[in-house]
Amino acid sequence: MLKFKLPSSCRIQIIYIHNKKVLNIIKSGNSIYEYIPSSIKISKVGDTVEFSTHSTSESVTSFFKKTQTFIRYIDRGTKKHLFLKGLGLKVGGIRGSRFNTLNFKLGYSHEVPLVYSSLDQNILLRRTHIFIEGSNPVGVGNLAKRIAMLRKPDAYKGRGVWLHGRRYKLKVVKKKK
Repeated sequence: MLKFKLPSSCRIQIIYIHNKKVLNIIKSGNSIYEYIPSSIKISKVGDTVEFSTHSTSESVTSFFKKTQTFIRYIDRGTKKHLFLKGLGLKVGGIRGSRFNTLNFKLGYSHEVPLVYSSLDQNILLRRTHIFIEGSNPVGVGNLAKRIAMLRKPDAYKGRGVWLHGRRYKLKVVKKKK
């Protein structure tokens, strides 16, 4: 049996989608959905949610880990900081109602657009810095990874998209004699 204490600002719902149980965790307009394996039983007592099962399959373990992560981060949120290193690398954005577009100048002959859902993440743009915040740690991490993959840091000078706090090992430049 596994127990979680929900933050006071959260609520949960169990929804049936295509005859499968789905756990919906809601906080201030943000929702996180997760399919519930059929062997798990859920009960709520006050502000505590109890999950019980007799199975130890991989899907049950994965469900517990994901749910535990979501509940842990839903109250404080997740933040990622990326920055563009190199001459001429810039970022700009266009806001829409459901989807937003980030336009990157990454030293290529064209701008690189990236479309993302604005429902889960808030993005603050500076000229060469990108700050991503959201209640879903998986969504924030995936968006940060998608942005970082647009231009990996160069092996010699380090030009590209850098994740703040991550160490990159640069190669030594060979000198001509």
